[in-house]
Amino acid sequence: MSFLKKTLLNFLYKKSKNINLKIIKIDLILINARFKIGDTIMLFPLIREIKQYFPDISIDILTGKHNYFMFKNNPYVNNIYILNKNFYSFFTLRKNKYDLILDTVPLKIENILYFKLLNYKLIIGDILPNKYNINIRELHYYDILLEKESKSLHTSEQLFRFLKPLGIQSENNFLEIYYSEHDKMKADTFISTLTFQKLIGINIDGSNRHLLPKDYLSIINHFNNTNPDFFIIILSLPQNRDKIKKEIKQNTVNNVALSYKTKTIFEVMALINHLDLLITPDTSLVHIAASLDIPIIAIYNNEKNEFKKWYPKSSISKSLHSKTIDSHGISNEERTQLIDLIKDFF
Repeated sequence: MSFLKKTLLNFLYKKSKNINLKIIKIDLILINARFKIGDTIMLFPLIREIKQYFPDISIDILTGKHNYFMFKNNPYVNNIYILNKNFYSFFTLRKNKYDLILDTVPLKIENILYFKLLNYKLIIGDILPNKYNINIRELHYYDILLEKESKSLHTSEQLFRFLKPLGIQSENNFLEIYYSEHDKMKADTFISTLTFQKLIGINIDGSNRHLLPKDYLSIINHFNNTNPDFFIIILSLPQNRDKIKKEIKQNTVNNVALSYKTKTIFEVMALINHLDLLITPDTSLVHIAASLDIPIIAIYNNEKNEFKKWYPKSSISKSLHSKTIDSHGISNEERTQLIDLIKDFF
């Protein structure tokens, strides 16, 4: 199957020769950004640096249905298109005649076929692993192919490699997020009802990783016993709210409340910006807090290579690598380790 797909790709694409971006006028860029929320945040520094270096360039984004909303408040983005949403968006993209496409996601056949039908001058891609087990070097696909770095890089740094062919030299890969004044006001109103010395956020749900009641209740009890003036806000998926309310009531813990029922990720961003510490499993909230430079204790699985790509970039952060969080919360020993990490902060 890989051979057939590689043959198809070679048939569709012929690699351009003697590419020199310095002599090609670039006014309109399309960035392929079909990511999850956390990955999308990693892309924001790349978009920012391109726009700041070339302020007259227009940057459009091609997204999937799971992350299109993330670009809503981004000041550096012109237009957002959802892949395969409708024929109108496709014909609009084709009519735009892009000077350059940045394909920042792993190789996907549907993307390649889609791009083939667009009008564009050049496409730049990355030599990322792909589910087809195809050697991208053997394809006549990308006009410029970014080679793999010799060392392991954070995902935001990996994406910054797209700057080099554009002649941009920058190390300003600090993360940013963007939410509205309305989101800020809603968070401000909620926070104004609380009395606290420090505000701690505990997020229950991550990407296939969750804290169980015994996990988050042990954290709450620690603060109740040692820092009674600290207030704890619980963040969770909407479907878990009733269960968490019941657990809190049954265990009669103090100075703790569920957050208001957030309707968008932007409301979550605005709320996190008020925290003095966020405790969370590995999920997009790690990168949201890092973008706001909120102190973080992040709980990861035991895969250290993945951690190198996704570690929290807050100036103050600590990490717990759990052997059990993927299916059973964290172990008793890890719960003790987590409390010790909290003690390092306060």
